[in-house]
Amino acid sequence: MVPNPVPTATSGRRLLSRAEWIDSNWMFLGMMLCPFVIMGLLELFPGSFRRKFSNALFVGWLVVPVYCFHQIEEHAYDLRKWRYAFVPAFNHGTGSQLFPLCDEISHLTCPLTARMTTYINVVTVWVGFPLTMVVAHLLGGRYQFAGLFNWGTATVNGLMGHILPALLTQEYNPGFVQSLVMVPSGLVLMARYGRRCVALCMLSGVLFHVVSFGLGINLVLRTGCSEVVVAVLCALCSSVQPLLFAKFACADPNAVEQYINKQNRAKKTE
Repeated sequence: MVPNPVPTATSGRRLLSRAEWIDSNWMFLGMMLCPFVIMGLLELFPGSFRRKFSNALFVGWLVVPVYCFHQIEEHAYDLRKWRYAFVPAFNHGTGSQLFPLCDEISHLTCPLTARMTTYINVVTVWVGFPLTMVVAHLLGGRYQFAGLFNWGTATVNGLMGHILPALLTQEYNPGFVQSLVMVPSGLVLMARYGRRCVALCMLSGVLFHVVSFGLGINLVLRTGCSEVVVAVLCALCSSVQPLLFAKFACADPNAVEQYINKQNRAKKTE
């Protein structure tokens, strides 16, 4: 069994000392893009904030900048000013419990390496989430609700990956504070379309983590697959999956029908 030392303020920096430039800096690129994404959304969706938040497409796009802010606390600097603190913390704690094979490999880079962390975050939030919304715009109808299922992914991540562990251990973890905003926001936005919507969105979020993390990481650790496999699964579970949920298992059918009819009436009056 390999050592599993408690992470310190320098653990993240040591991990990044052997990483490529993109693995060390993608989170700062996301931080710089966030204001432009927000300004673009405000321009793309006219009207009052009440009108914006009543638009399922606006809500679906909103998860992109919200999750980028989450990534800043996780992977740039946390509230303790620790650099790249999430990966060492996850590998030491939750990761070592979920993937016991790491006891025979290295708790510094198992289960998460810097490159796998880049794949997960960049592919999911920068590729999968926006792709979902582009298709939702093009197809319309029930697909307009697809972004809510990505809110389910963000909410499950914040609740199960940050808030619950912090409550159980009585310790801060990188991403916890932003999750205190992201999780209630996600629940409120999903609840606008009924309890069934909340349940299905959370189910979609759980499925994302089971397939992308559980299956993906086990394939890498147990079969020697390339870490690209995790990137592919993240792409599918953050784009194809929410679109399928929107088509076949959307929110309350009456709420969906009322929303679509309201949108159609609004277009006719414009």
